[in-house]
Amino acid sequence: MPKPHEAAIGRSRACHWLRGVTAAIVVVLVGAIALAQGGAWDLGPYQFVNGPPSGPLLSKMGPGSLGSYGFVGKVGGVAFGGVAVPGRALASKSVSLVYDSGKADGSRLGVQIGDAVYVQDLPDWLLVPIAKYADSDYNACVSLFGERTNDASYDIVYHPAFQNTILGLRLLQADILLFDIANMWRLPAFEGKVALGKGESPPEGLAQASANKVTSVLRNFSFQSWVLTDQEAPIVFKTTEEGELNFTGEPYYYFWTSDFDAYKRSWKTLVEQAKALRAAGNTGEYNRVAMQINSLEPKVTEVKSLTSGLKSISGDMRKLNPQVYDAATSTVRYAAFFRYVKRTNQQAWTAFLQKMNTIRPLPDIVTPTSWSRQH
Repeated sequence: MPKPHEAAIGRSRACHWLRGVTAAIVVVLVGAIALAQGGAWDLGPYQFVNGPPSGPLLSKMGPGSLGSYGFVGKVGGVAFGGVAVPGRALASKSVSLVYDSGKADGSRLGVQIGDAVYVQDLPDWLLVPIAKYADSDYNACVSLFGERTNDASYDIVYHPAFQNTILGLRLLQADILLFDIANMWRLPAFEGKVALGKGESPPEGLAQASANKVTSVLRNFSFQSWVLTDQEAPIVFKTTEEGELNFTGEPYYYFWTSDFDAYKRSWKTLVEQAKALRAAGNTGEYNRVAMQINSLEPKVTEVKSLTSGLKSISGDMRKLNPQVYDAATSTVRYAAFFRYVKRTNQQAWTAFLQKMNTIRPLPDIVTPTSWSRQH
């Protein structure tokens, strides 16, 4: 066990802490959870409060977003924008989707490529919100920086497809997984019960060796925050010799820092100039400086060695919380695949999505909307 430590991690308008890694034991009660508005989720020492959401997360990550403070500092969180590409053998074949409600949950999705149909192991609690998400113009999944975020608490906001879903809960935890490695191996519990999706199993405990390895990498770098993303991570689908449809591509944490102190100094200087120009009645120069102030933002720089360092130990990252990692990976792969189908076979996609809109996946939950900043 490593010596407990604390390393400051600024999270845009926040300061979080990477805590010491210690082993623990959890007791999990499994079952469908129907929640009314209100109440709270517990995750180790943390509590996430349910309440009326401030609004949906309607934000899009584009090609330059990870280098923009306006995105990483004000949305951050989790965002997946990839579009899958077919392997060489499938490049010229038509792809459509089949949903058979008569089959067992977890084997209802079929992918038809040419004359072959490949049944996918994707239960409804994953399938339905991912399909709705892939159909959206917005690709940010979850953020701690809703409009009601203040010095006391985070306002948690979700893409509409993930609000009040188990997958939304998993993606929230994917965003904060590195806040406290010692406790984030757990899953959130409501009134002592952990909500599990079809095919999930209760957490077994902290994977100490993997936690140590991830913590060791994080200790070696200074950074301001991260975004869990799939940008420039190729998502490829192809068939295997065993007759299965295989997907490659995983999410990763993009770490960044900024010249925020230099930005504050520049902002202060420009504001003083604007005040002086306004007092002097120099409207033209005042407007020019005001435009500079409005366009000014910190310069974002990727901490490339840290990003690549955790990419290289993706197996250990998964072991921190397999349920959360697998849910995020399924979201990346199938959202990208569904976008491909939508782009190449719009008619088939529209018919498939109409079916998705009639399904209410279980368990039925209410996702938390507030998290205290007093950690």
